[in-house]
Amino acid sequence: GSAHSGEDISVVALKDIEVGDQIYLSYNECSYDCPDVSQTFTMPQILSTNGFVEQYPRRFNIGVENGAPVFELDMNEDGEIEITWLNGEPKVDYVYWFHDQYDRLLELEKKNILGESLKELESHEQYTINAYFQAMLEGLKLASTRIRKPDLTYVQNQIQWLKSKKGGFFSPKINYGNLDKENPSVSGMFAVAPIAKGEEIIHLPAEQLITANIGNGNGSFKDESCNTAINLAAEYRKGKESSWEPYVAYLFESFSHEHLPSNWSEEAIDLFDSIIGEDLEPRNLGAAGSYAIECEETDDSLLEAAYRIVISRGWSEILLPVVDM
Repeated sequence: GSAHSGEDISVVALKDIEVGDQIYLSYNECSYDCPDVSQTFTMPQILSTNGFVEQYPRRFNIGVENGAPVFELDMNEDGEIEITWLNGEPKVDYVYWFHDQYDRLLELEKKNILGESLKELESHEQYTINAYFQAMLEGLKLASTRIRKPDLTYVQNQIQWLKSKKGGFFSPKINYGNLDKENPSVSGMFAVAPIAKGEEIIHLPAEQLITANIGNGNGSFKDESCNTAINLAAEYRKGKESSWEPYVAYLFESFSHEHLPSNWSEEAIDLFDSIIGEDLEPRNLGAAGSYAIECEETDDSLLEAAYRIVISRGWSEILLPVVDM
């Protein structure tokens, strides 16, 4: 019945319920007598309206005003928390936005700002704020995890891409595969037939290089690495529409650019500096690789990642698809 027309109300089970199972009433899954709020009334709105943090399954619609997709966390049969995107996987910009928010909350936790402030509050306020903080931290961590394919998929996609280009060549005498059966992330190139000295095994046409001058940036920086980074980030944002899609996907999704020293924490850099002292090398670890320092101020995490990749993987400011795997 409808509460809006004076009818009796009937609550029915949506699945078989065993003795001892807890019975839940949903705040945002309603199939009758109410508008669809399944993706608009989620954990943040439930806290604001009802004063508690939603249990699993727990939904997040953070960033939706800018087009970010809604996601849900739930516990599987093994007790692990899994993420499900409810209206399509996020575009790369949203993944980096989630990661920025996650880093910001981690910084609060690391500095114990939350812990010190909670001491001044009433017990119910302490409990709710801390529960929300932990739930948001968990959600942002999973939402900012890059969506990866198996490493060799990135490689095979690049090889097929090169073969499809005029003048592109990848010798049938070589193969790319796992070096360590116990660790599939360790891979390399193998000869599957004898190769003579001087024999060409890869040919990459010059027009397939990613440089500072492929048209996405304004070319205004004296440091060409800045211009190449702008182009690289723009190509990744194009997704399948990019002429270099297999290679840029590999760089951003398979290559662990976030682990480069240029992205280390201050604490890690300080510890490393104490190890090398005044006489050992390398000096100024991590100094190179920041777009904000070397090019211009930015809060674009994707652009920072692109600059780290160019500095790490480029031949100067030039990126070489397939050759660089």
